[in-house]
Amino acid sequence: MKMKLHHYDVLDSTNETAEQMAKAGALEGTVIMADRQRGGHGRMQRRWESPLGGLWSTLVLRPTIDPCHVAQVTLLAGIAVTLALRSMYDSEDIRIKWPNDIFFNGKKIGGILSEMRLHEREGIEYVLVGMGLNVNLTEKDFPEELRSIATSLKIIFKKDKSCESVLTKVFNEFTVLYNRWNKEGMDAILPEWEALNCTLGRTVTVWDAGQRIFEGKAVSMSRDGSLLVRSEDGTEESFNFGEISIREC
Repeated sequence: MKMKLHHYDVLDSTNETAEQMAKAGALEGTVIMADRQRGGHGRMQRRWESPLGGLWSTLVLRPTIDPCHVAQVTLLAGIAVTLALRSMYDSEDIRIKWPNDIFFNGKKIGGILSEMRLHEREGIEYVLVGMGLNVNLTEKDFPEELRSIATSLKIIFKKDKSCESVLTKVFNEFTVLYNRWNKEGMDAILPEWEALNCTLGRTVTVWDAGQRIFEGKAVSMSRDGSLLVRSEDGTEESFNFGEISIREC
């Protein structure tokens, strides 16, 4: 897969632009990147602050897989991002928090959002993998209410890296994993995810639509990407929706 990069100064949303291009036939490997977004969003349509200095991008994929396996793309992307950042910033403290966040010592530095469109009868038409990474943001770029829970790579490591160089490294890591995944399925990525995550073995609280719905120890992740959580009384629940909170990740 070769990267076909479309770089913009500003967009409402890289996902929206990528969707328009995918509907028009954009090839797999097409990447939309913007220096700023006016209307970026994460899961459940939460607003994602997207100022200058962050990496805001969306990748177009056209996998020939069963739609029930598409959640694995988010896991794959999380691995690629984590491996790329660990290499570029020489740190093993960059980790994946289930299901789609990238963390450093308890603070969020990025997130991934995957969306798909189905043919009426022929399976998946395309998958969009949106990625937001706080690369060169400074403290003043974060709203006051986010400064205790989010940070940037520049703040942490005191290094300037171009967003395009980070994107290229992530894309290269993603391509290697994607090729393996297309041949081997979940077996190609589950061990990597388990090695890079900060969720398994921790006490977590599961939230859905702002409501606390379960608490316990994160025991394992299934092959479909669901998280198995065991409460203190031994009750086990599997979650393929919602979010979790962890005291430190």
